[in-house]
Amino acid sequence: METLIILAFIIGLVVGVLLALQYKKDIYFNSWAYERESYSFSPEFTVVKIEESSDINGRPVAKYTVSNYFFSKKDNEGFKYQKFYFYDQVGKYSIGQDIRFK
Repeated sequence: METLIILAFIIGLVVGVLLALQYKKDIYFNSWAYERESYSFSPEFTVVKIEESSDINGRPVAKYTVSNYFFSKKDNEGFKYQKFYFYDQVGKYSIGQDIRFK
């Protein structure tokens, strides 16, 4: 009986350590962001697609698809690629343009 209690305690300890190691995941936009000392760093996005759309009043707007890449860990490991969508004025951005939002 004591052996089972000790074994369960060790298994619980191992599982707890593994969960703690996986819990804290730092995400860094554009790979070198973690080296910047400024907290005002804003990631860079690239416009990859533009679609015509309209707002609720029927006025023309553009749906912009932007991409961003970054490493999810220090030392440039864990490469991530994401796409985001937003709506803005027609012609405000062009495909291939790099933009930063503030």
